[in-house]
Amino acid sequence: VARAAQRPGAELFWVRGLPGVRQFQDLTRAAPDSVPPALLPDAGYAVVRSTQAPGDWVLFDCGPIAAGLFADDTPSTAHGHADVLQLLVHHAGQPVLVDAGMDGYAGAASRVEWFRGPGAHNTLEVADAPIARHAGRLAWSHARHGERLQGVLGESLALTQGAGVPTASVRVERHLCVLPGTGIWIADRLQLSATRSIRWFWQPHTQGHPGRLSQGPEGCEFAWGEHALRMRGAGTDWQAREEISKP
Repeated sequence: VARAAQRPGAELFWVRGLPGVRQFQDLTRAAPDSVPPALLPDAGYAVVRSTQAPGDWVLFDCGPIAAGLFADDTPSTAHGHADVLQLLVHHAGQPVLVDAGMDGYAGAASRVEWFRGPGAHNTLEVADAPIARHAGRLAWSHARHGERLQGVLGESLALTQGAGVPTASVRVERHLCVLPGTGIWIADRLQLSATRSIRWFWQPHTQGHPGRLSQGPEGCEFAWGEHALRMRGAGTDWQAREEISKP
């Protein structure tokens, strides 16, 4: 057993105390690029990496928001954010798409709800079909989980797929095709019983580079540094907007 993390997290101390921290420190540290790819269907995570592109890394999250949530109006404070179908991306050892994080649960309730919700993650949201409903600063109700993750992870190609079903009439599938060292293709397939608006959210790590947002009849593009995020779709009613969601 070897450790990939540089240092123990605070959670390790909370759960295992000093003995857990000492056990972590006694582990041999693994080289980051030696950690193999992993498909974890029960947890709902896929970790894509390849020795062909050291420093490239993709995490796909199709797991439940948290254990202990309920599908009815019963509130639960089991901790988690509404980030089903999110992906995080590193390229050449540098972050590209990141999680916006959470700077605190105090302050305006609308701000807390934003950082807990899809808007602070790299995912999408269907109008009037949330994956869970806010039931307080720390609580959720009416929670629906992602479906079982599937995929094939190889050295030169990784394919993975997950789905979220927020209501009986809405199904969202996210398909990923990852070519290490080249790029990532994301195909979102939605099954809807009626016309609905859909919002996609992205959290690019611009690292001080000025971003350039452009929009055309078939989609939009956000470019920064050597990276670009391009969106295309069958419809023509696109509206791109750049927002700052974290100080």
